[in-house]
Order: sequence, then structure tokens, then C-alpha cells
Amino acid sequence: MKADVHLAKAERMAATQAKLDPAIDWETIVETCYMSAHHYILAGTEWAGVSHLQNHLHSMNPTLLQQANAPTEVNAAWSKLEQLRAGNVYGAKTSGTASDDARASLQIIDQWVLQQRANNVSP
Repeated sequence: MKADVHLAKAERMAATQAKLDPAIDWETIVETCYMSAHHYILAGTEWAGVSHLQNHLHSMNPTLLQQANAPTEVNAAWSKLEQLRAGNVYGAKTSGTASDDARASLQIIDQWVLQQRANNVSP
């Protein structure tokens, strides 16, 4: 996929999770924020000049972010989503704050990607 295709997919997922109720849909919100962030990262790192394998392994995201010189906040946001996903989607945690934390992390990644896109657009 090209960066624009990753961005479109990320935006669709972000819009879908925004419709969900954080009090009862936290698992779906966390999972969807995670997947959206993954596609945002692939788009953003591509715009930053870092190519990725077409297998789209989530485990490569920290390396891609490092190669793209992403700010610490972006790396931390991805790490937070990984923690939330492990505990809330695959684990037995139930948390009233998981939705808010996932959405806040997604917002940080989204803003960085939009900045990468703006920096990549020719005048």
C-alpha cells in the first residue's frame, strides 16, 4: 500500500471507533485505535522517507518510528496502544480509562502523521 492508502484506511478506522461508546465498547475502541495507528505509522514513516516491508508487521513499528526520527511522544503513544491492546483486548483487564487512553494515543500519532504529510507535499 502507498502512504495515501494507509492514511485513508487509518482515517476510516478512526472515524468508526469515534462512534463507539467508551463505557461499553472499550475493547473494540482499543483494537480499532491500534489498527488505525498502525496504518497512520506506515503512512507517516513513508512520508518521512522510510520504506516498510509489504507484510506490514506491527512489531516493526518501533523500528520504523526510530528510523523516521519520530518524536518521543509518538513512540510512547504506540507503546501505550500496544500495552492497552495486550491487557484489554487479549487479557482480562476492564478499564473505564482504556478508551480515553487509546484515543489520546491515536491523536498523538495522527497529528505527527499529518505533519509528515504536510512536510512531504511539494509547493
